[in-house]
Parts: sequence; C-alpha cells; structure tokens
Amino acid sequence: MTTTDRSGLRRVSIEASTLILVGGVDDRNFLKEFLAFCGISDIQIEEVGGKDRFSKFLRLLLPAAPNLSQLRSLAVMRDADLDVTAAQASVTGMLRAFIRRLENGAQETTSIRTSQFLFPDNRHTGTLETLLWSTVPDGQQSCVKKFLACAEDDWGAPLAERWVDKARVHAYLASSPLKVEGDGKRGSTRSRPGLLTGVSVRAGIWDLNHDAFNPLLAFAQRLWMVSIVGQAGNSTAGVAALGTAVPAACYRMPVCRRLILLRRNHWTEAPCLHRRMRRSWRGGRFRVTNQIVADADGHGFIGRA
Repeated sequence: MTTTDRSGLRRVSIEASTLILVGGVDDRNFLKEFLAFCGISDIQIEEVGGKDRFSKFLRLLLPAAPNLSQLRSLAVMRDADLDVTAAQASVTGMLRAFIRRLENGAQETTSIRTSQFLFPDNRHTGTLETLLWSTVPDGQQSCVKKFLACAEDDWGAPLAERWVDKARVHAYLASSPLKVEGDGKRGSTRSRPGLLTGVSVRAGIWDLNHDAFNPLLAFAQRLWMVSIVGQAGNSTAGVAALGTAVPAACYRMPVCRRLILLRRNHWTEAPCLHRRMRRSWRGGRFRVTNQIVADADGHGFIGRA
C-alpha cells in the first residue's frame, strides 16, 4: 500500500517479506506481469518515481515504513544506462546507507538482505527496453531499424545512444499485432496504437521464455527463495533445490515451471527436482545402524539396516 507525501515521493507500507523498488510505472508493470508469468505472487513491487529518487526514498521514507520488521529482502531494479559500474556503485552505496540508517536508529536489520538488478542483464549497458528489444525477431528488427534510420535522416540528427533501444521498442509496439484495451482484453493495435512498454507484457507481445530473460529469471528465483523462507521459516530443501547447484538436467525445464512445482509442493512430479530435494532435505539421510527393518509390502523379508 502506498500514499504520496508533499515532495511527491511514495510512502510505502511493507506488505510482504520481499520488496522490490523500481524507478517508474513501466518498470513496475513489466515486473508485475513477469513475476505473475513465473507464478510468483508474494513479492511487493513499489515505484519511487524515477531513478533519481531512489536515494531519497531509501534515506527518508522506507526506514519509517509501517511493518518494516517484516522485511527480509530488499532489491533495487533500475537501468544500467551507459555505465554498468557506475550504476552498480550507486545502488550499492544507497543500500548500504539504508542499512546503516536502520542500525543507527536501533532497528533490527540482521535479517534484511539487499540485492540489485540492472537492466538488461545485470552485466551490460542498456535499459529495460534493451532487454525487450533483444527478443524481437530479426526480420521485425530490420523493419524498425530501417524506419528509424529514415526518420533520423529526415530530422538530420541521430538519436542519442541512451534512447536508441527505447525508440526501437516504441516503434515496434506501434505496429504490434496485439493490444490491451482499458478492460485488459486483446484487440487491434492498428485502430489505437501506442501501447506502453509495461502494459505490453500483459498483451502477450514479448516471448518471456526467450533466453534473454534468463538472468532476470535467475534473479527472480533468488528473491522468491528469500520470500518463501520468510513465510515458511525452515525451507532448506526448497532453497537448495532452486539454488545455483541445481543439476544441469533441471535447466531443461523452464525456471517458472520449477518455481510453480516447488511452490505447490508438487516437486515429486519432476525427477530432477525430486532428486535434489531428497539430497538437500535437512535430516533426510538415513543415519541409523543396527536397526531391524520389517518389510511392510507383504514379502516377508526381515533384515538389518
């Protein structure tokens, strides 16, 4: 739940054990739909009104948020823009300052984990639109690039580097075959073009199973683990099964499918998850010796373990 103070910043009340802060409405809408696609519903997403407001939000508003003691994981997601290193340093500094502020205010912070994700993939320069653009088929990319090249020639000036992918995505959306109207139903884009980036996910424009989304899927997976731990307390097996040590065979199954199976406690349906859960379950290994075991299947066998 959020309200707005006099400075325009959004006051937030903690409603989940995991909170993601994003810069704007498009980021929030995109992430909301993406997490829903992954079957994740226990993560709170809040926008701060622009990437320049992260620092002020973390410094002034979040430490005073109601129910802050419920928070177990805090993540910041923003564009890397033209300098990944600078963006990482900026976010890291803000998160550290947030934790220090809580410590100085004598608030418990030992259980709050912080993390960050920089679009497009937490490694390269770019934006959310860079990530989305990388999923567009080559043929359609070629058409959009030709249009923008023609427009640049007509204007007599090229687009600034930081806006290229945004321009490409908006041009692509203007001619996309799906459209979300006010009630969320699909219709024709050609009668009313101009679909917003965040809303376009709900319209089915983007292939969320594309490999380009794998880094974001992995990040969402880790946040989901923290959220589940926060709710269920001891979930060692689930954490281990979704961690970085998941066998390679499991990666042939979509990450979202793994999340759903674990979340619904149906992990026995996937052999790779079943094996991992059995290996990771706390106290699950048989350690008793010299125990008489009777076969309950009616075969009459009795032996020593």
